[in-house]
Amino acid sequence: MSGRVSGAVEAILNQLSGDLERLVKDGIQTAIDLRTLPLTDPEIIQLIAFLGEGEVSATVNAQGRSDVRETVYPGLWLVTHFDGSERQQGQLIEVTDIPEILKTQRADALAGQQALSKRLATD
Repeated sequence: MSGRVSGAVEAILNQLSGDLERLVKDGIQTAIDLRTLPLTDPEIIQLIAFLGEGEVSATVNAQGRSDVRETVYPGLWLVTHFDGSERQQGQLIEVTDIPEILKTQRADALAGQQALSKRLATD
Protein backbone atom coordinates (compact mmCIF):
# COMPACT_ATOMS: atom_id res chain seq x y z
CA MET A 1 0.00 0.00 0.00
CA SER A 2 2.94 2.35 0.49
CA GLY A 3 3.15 5.14 -2.05
CA ARG A 4 -0.61 5.67 -2.04
CA VAL A 5 -0.92 6.80 1.57
CA SER A 6 1.48 7.97 4.26
CA GLY A 7 2.86 5.54 6.79
CA ALA A 8 0.71 7.06 9.53
CA VAL A 9 -2.44 6.67 7.43
CA GLU A 10 -1.49 3.09 6.56
CA ALA A 11 -1.10 2.30 10.27
CA ILE A 12 -4.58 3.65 11.00
CA LEU A 13 -6.07 1.70 8.10
CA ASN A 14 -4.47 -1.48 9.46
CA GLN A 15 -5.95 -0.72 12.88
CA LEU A 16 -9.37 -0.18 11.31
CA SER A 17 -9.09 -3.50 9.47
CA GLY A 18 -8.43 -5.25 12.79
CA ASP A 19 -11.28 -3.34 14.42
CA LEU A 20 -13.64 -4.45 11.63
CA GLU A 21 -12.55 -8.04 12.17
CA ARG A 22 -13.37 -7.76 15.90
CA LEU A 23 -16.75 -6.21 15.07
CA VAL A 24 -17.62 -9.10 12.76
CA LYS A 25 -16.30 -11.88 15.01
CA ASP A 26 -17.15 -10.58 18.48
CA GLY A 27 -19.49 -7.61 18.03
CA ILE A 28 -16.90 -5.27 19.55
CA GLN A 29 -17.53 -1.66 18.54
CA THR A 30 -14.78 0.95 18.61
CA ALA A 31 -14.21 4.55 17.60
CA ILE A 32 -11.17 6.61 16.69
CA ASP A 33 -11.24 10.35 17.36
CA LEU A 34 -9.30 11.83 14.46
CA ARG A 35 -8.52 14.96 16.50
CA THR A 36 -6.43 12.91 18.93
CA LEU A 37 -4.23 11.31 16.27
CA PRO A 38 -0.82 12.71 15.35
CA LEU A 39 -1.90 13.35 11.75
CA THR A 40 -1.44 16.42 9.62
CA ASP A 41 -4.46 17.96 7.91
CA PRO A 42 -3.34 16.52 4.55
CA GLU A 43 -3.09 13.05 6.14
CA ILE A 44 -6.62 13.32 7.53
CA ILE A 45 -7.83 14.31 4.06
CA GLN A 46 -5.90 11.35 2.63
CA LEU A 47 -7.46 8.96 5.16
CA ILE A 48 -10.99 10.20 4.50
CA ALA A 49 -10.45 10.03 0.74
CA PHE A 50 -9.14 6.46 1.03
CA LEU A 51 -12.23 5.41 3.00
CA GLY A 52 -14.51 6.96 0.38
CA GLU A 53 -18.28 7.31 0.52
CA GLY A 54 -20.64 4.39 0.96
CA GLU A 55 -24.35 4.04 0.40
CA VAL A 56 -25.70 5.64 3.58
CA SER A 57 -25.50 9.19 4.91
CA ALA A 58 -27.52 11.15 7.45
CA THR A 59 -27.61 14.54 9.09
CA VAL A 60 -28.63 14.90 12.73
CA ASN A 61 -29.66 18.33 14.02
CA ALA A 62 -29.44 18.20 17.81
CA GLN A 63 -27.29 20.65 19.77
CA GLY A 64 -25.46 21.43 16.55
CA ARG A 65 -25.25 19.44 13.35
CA SER A 66 -23.71 16.00 13.00
CA ASP A 67 -22.96 14.48 9.60
CA VAL A 68 -22.84 10.70 9.49
CA ARG A 69 -21.73 8.73 6.47
CA GLU A 70 -20.85 5.18 5.78
CA THR A 71 -17.53 4.64 4.07
CA VAL A 72 -17.09 2.26 1.14
CA TYR A 73 -16.20 -0.29 3.81
CA PRO A 74 -19.44 -1.34 5.55
CA GLY A 75 -19.03 -1.07 9.31
CA LEU A 76 -16.73 1.97 9.07
CA TRP A 77 -18.57 5.25 9.57
CA LEU A 78 -17.27 8.83 9.45
CA VAL A 79 -19.08 11.00 12.02
CA THR A 80 -18.41 14.74 12.08
CA HIS A 81 -19.88 17.00 14.79
CA PHE A 82 -20.34 20.77 14.49
CA ASP A 83 -21.39 23.38 17.04
CA GLY A 84 -24.17 25.93 16.50
CA SER A 85 -21.73 28.18 14.64
CA GLU A 86 -20.80 25.35 12.23
CA ARG A 87 -17.31 24.95 13.70
CA GLN A 88 -16.12 21.36 13.68
CA GLN A 89 -16.09 19.98 17.21
CA GLY A 90 -15.20 16.37 16.53
CA GLN A 91 -14.53 13.87 13.80
CA LEU A 92 -14.62 10.16 14.48
CA ILE A 93 -14.37 6.94 12.60
CA GLU A 94 -16.80 4.56 14.27
CA VAL A 95 -16.49 0.83 13.74
CA THR A 96 -20.05 -0.33 14.32
CA ASP A 97 -23.20 -1.65 12.71
CA ILE A 98 -24.86 1.73 13.16
CA PRO A 99 -23.44 4.86 14.84
CA GLU A 100 -24.78 5.60 18.31
CA ILE A 101 -26.03 9.04 17.27
CA LEU A 102 -28.47 7.41 14.81
CA LYS A 103 -30.01 5.07 17.37
CA THR A 104 -33.30 6.11 18.92
CA GLN A 105 -32.94 6.65 22.64
CA ARG A 106 -35.55 4.84 24.77
CA ALA A 107 -36.80 8.11 26.30
CA ASP A 108 -37.30 9.56 22.81
CA ALA A 109 -39.14 6.43 21.66
CA LEU A 110 -41.40 6.65 24.71
CA ALA A 111 -42.13 10.32 24.00
CA GLY A 112 -42.90 9.43 20.39
CA GLN A 113 -45.22 6.62 21.40
CA GLN A 114 -47.06 8.89 23.85
CA ALA A 115 -47.41 11.68 21.28
CA LEU A 116 -48.72 9.25 18.65
CA SER A 117 -51.20 7.70 21.08
CA LYS A 118 -52.43 11.14 22.14
CA ARG A 119 -52.90 12.24 18.55
CA LEU A 120 -54.73 9.04 17.64
CA ALA A 121 -57.05 9.55 20.63
CA THR A 122 -57.98 13.09 19.51
CA ASP A 123 -58.43 12.42 15.78
